[in-house]
Amino acid sequence: MLSIITINYNNRAGLEATLKSVQSQTYQDFEHIVIDGHSTDGSKEVIEGYKEKLSYCVSEPDNGVYQAMNKGIAVAKGEYLQFLNSGDVFEDTDVLLDVSKEFVSALDIYYGDLLFVGKGESRVQDYPDKLTFSYFKNRSLGHPAAFIKRDLFERVFYYNENLKICSDWEFFIHAVCKHNATYQHISRIVAKFDTHGMSSSPEYKSLIAEEQDVILRRDFSFFLKEIEQYEVALKRIEKPPYVWVSRLWQGRFSRFATAKLLKLLLFIFPKTK
Repeated sequence: MLSIITINYNNRAGLEATLKSVQSQTYQDFEHIVIDGHSTDGSKEVIEGYKEKLSYCVSEPDNGVYQAMNKGIAVAKGEYLQFLNSGDVFEDTDVLLDVSKEFVSALDIYYGDLLFVGKGESRVQDYPDKLTFSYFKNRSLGHPAAFIKRDLFERVFYYNENLKICSDWEFFIHAVCKHNATYQHISRIVAKFDTHGMSSSPEYKSLIAEEQDVILRRDFSFFLKEIEQYEVALKRIEKPPYVWVSRLWQGRFSRFATAKLLKLLLFIFPKTK
């Protein structure tokens, strides 16, 4: 069974859109959990109207979105969890039917792609098949596109409630890069992601950078040092014999092997002419 967790705070219209989207799915082997942060805009009335179709719902004050998400994890009974927060909707009615077919391999994380929607424009976010530290260094997975095995939170950790905006990123980078979580990319758009949320606002870009930098330097200092060293080297490489190494780095060739090759070349040819 799948647990769909929806977090809401004073987003009545978005909440109703999400609830309708979930109920319209052709695949129905799921529970739907709604965690509301004691909204005052009529969201409670919307929840009440859907109460018979919800497995669990609560409306009470919380200390932010990550505490609310942790509340959802704590009560979830499904083998896999998906966070589809208020305003986010499934791409079409067969999303869960298609995704559920992949669960037979019992990997830790399944993730599809997202359609970012907001301010009169939209764009598709295609995620890579291969997840690496260099990918997570500057990017993440969108939580509406991810289906996470329930016990992975026990093996890694729950969301960090001390962070304001990057806790889901922190979870993913630790799960994949430190705990070797197994995963699979599903080549289809899972959801339309509402970009009006806090993490999508320009004023929070600096906060994202600050929180990520603290985590990277605290938990991944060795990897960060290696990546930064080679990024600096690659920026100054403009001529042979280095230029083809740069192309290998940016392509599918093993970055570990490319890094070793680059180190050897820098030793043999310390300066370009």
